[in-house]
Amino acid sequence: MRYLEVRLAGSFRDTGPLVPGIAPPSSPQTFRYDRFLETVQRVIRSRRIQRVCIRCEPSFTKSGYAGLQAVRRELERLRNSGTELEFFAMEYGAGELYLASVCDVRCIHPLGSFSLLGLASELLFFRKLLAESKIGIEVFRRGRYKSAADSLKHDRIDPLSKEQYDELQRQRWETISMRAAEALRQPIKNLESQTERGVISAAEAVEKGFCTALATPSELQAKRSAAKEKPAKALRLKGRYGRGKRIAVLCFEGAIIDGRSRRLPLMGQAVGDENFSAYIEKLRKNRRIAGVILRINSGGGSATASENIYQALQRLAMEKPLYASMGTVAASGGYWISLAAQRTFAESLTVTGSIGVIRILVNLRDMLRRFGITASTLKTHQSADFPSSLRKPNGDERRMLEEEMERIYQAFIDRTAESRKRPPSEITPLAEGRVWSGHDAVRLGLVDEVGGLPDAIEDLRRSLGIRSARVEFHPRIRRTFVQRLLSSSGSTSMVDGGARMGVDIGGSSADVTNFFARPMPIEPDMLVQTAVRELGRHLLYNPAALNGVNQDR
Repeated sequence: MRYLEVRLAGSFRDTGPLVPGIAPPSSPQTFRYDRFLETVQRVIRSRRIQRVCIRCEPSFTKSGYAGLQAVRRELERLRNSGTELEFFAMEYGAGELYLASVCDVRCIHPLGSFSLLGLASELLFFRKLLAESKIGIEVFRRGRYKSAADSLKHDRIDPLSKEQYDELQRQRWETISMRAAEALRQPIKNLESQTERGVISAAEAVEKGFCTALATPSELQAKRSAAKEKPAKALRLKGRYGRGKRIAVLCFEGAIIDGRSRRLPLMGQAVGDENFSAYIEKLRKNRRIAGVILRINSGGGSATASENIYQALQRLAMEKPLYASMGTVAASGGYWISLAAQRTFAESLTVTGSIGVIRILVNLRDMLRRFGITASTLKTHQSADFPSSLRKPNGDERRMLEEEMERIYQAFIDRTAESRKRPPSEITPLAEGRVWSGHDAVRLGLVDEVGGLPDAIEDLRRSLGIRSARVEFHPRIRRTFVQRLLSSSGSTSMVDGGARMGVDIGGSSADVTNFFARPMPIEPDMLVQTAVRELGRHLLYNPAALNGVNQDR
């Protein structure tokens, strides 16, 4: 018998970096779903691999619940194909149990622990920190649920934010607990009662049937050797699988920005409309591509860039079938670009919707004065420097900004109504910046069907009337020899090393203040929270980084 070891480690990503270049060596590992999907396809078609040994590392991100659903679905496909599944984790929580529940063997380290304590999200609020640091924040928004700036303006969670995020958490726990209980053939009350027990030992987890064996990694390896099992040769992943007419999976992952793709100093990967529209145009002109699936993992960004990408996708959809598959998050601008698709799929736990607009103005004048930094502005007209990070907007400028926000908000609603073939009056109550789970989005008519990327691929294949398809992942970012040399891999090539992703620490703070000054249909909150935390650190301890904060208009 031959076995393949698959390692789940790092932050969940749909694909590799969409920004060329070398990220800092300290960047975290990333788990690539595109490679995992290709690996599953190759194992199913292989006659030599009878067992897959999954090792779930503590670093594997389990907070992207739609990502967990996607991984678990592929494990189910492996099991249904007759492949034996062995799962190992040092410790088990809700995420590990959710994945392991579909596996034949569920191993836990003898000194590990098992805990089902429920789900929790910790939100940080920076209003007092910003006030003490003399950093001024002014927020303009359309949509009372639009919560991206709540962490900057409040010192506790807003009731409307709590309403929508409580509902998301409830659905997440319900899905994880019910699916795990079904696979383990245990009453749901057994899992619910375990939340009251708290943490139990690995031996007790085996006794209760949550796990099947106690073992260390070396013991598992010794057992395989004793059974004369041999490791399969490392799979050579090519970014494609299958045979037949070609279906392109075009991945969009990251913030949406105007211009060219780049790594923002505080936010990491940001995909520019220029680069992505060029990828779309390339697929449109490629006669060998029969259909395209837009795979989205984005919380949004620039409204103008979202509209530019939407129009490029519309041009493609006029010539080829275009489907959309939503990953962990496809909200705000991420939802906007999905509207060009003829059919949209989302995981039941995908975070989507957030039809609203927000704009954040940062005022650094008082903070700079604390460090003895003053500024003079030379301008030909009163608002030539608007928006400026060195002053507050005046009444006319605020009015102009409010009018612009209203135009963008109405355009978002109109785009949604047009795509969903419904009057705008029916979309408005579903907007207001509220995020929805994929399950609710289907129920409300904002998404067509609950399903993952393989479901979208299968549906598109049927619509094309073909028996089989060759699935290709795009865009294909070419890397230099040095960039490939500095990239590292885990025991499978689904894991990207630190040199592949991360935050570019060499940028200018002007990129950040400019980004926030744009109209943004942006979500989720943690994007802003992380940015503000790093903004404070970057500016308070790096005054030289403020060079060029003013820009000519």
